[in-house]
Amino acid sequence: MPRRRPPTEDDGTPRRPTVVVLMAEHGGGPLWNRSPRHQRGWNDYVVDPVELGVSPGLVAAMDEWNDEYGRHSSHDPDAPEDPVTAAAWLRRGLTLAYRLQQELGEDVEVRYHDDTDERPVRGRRGP
Repeated sequence: MPRRRPPTEDDGTPRRPTVVVLMAEHGGGPLWNRSPRHQRGWNDYVVDPVELGVSPGLVAAMDEWNDEYGRHSSHDPDAPEDPVTAAAWLRRGLTLAYRLQQELGEDVEVRYHDDTDERPVRGRRGP
């Protein structure tokens, strides 16, 4: 079966996602493509922030935040979680989502998965 060609811009470059989600994940992420299917580019799922033009400092900060999730999360649902550490981690993630929105501009909607507010970050008040 031939592989489907990815949507591209007029100049032939891969189409940039219109919706991305900052979401921690074991061994993957932390940036995910949640664009409507007809708008997705060559990568239908995981997004490489470098290819979006995200600054090296923000890429490193998001990777560190994601790695921290892997180090501190437990596969045991009954294991107690330090609420202070968890709250600080959630705040850092939201701050990273705001920074990401600033860097990507208004043509990409950034969402933050790891809290209870489902609105895009540009529709929220800053941290």
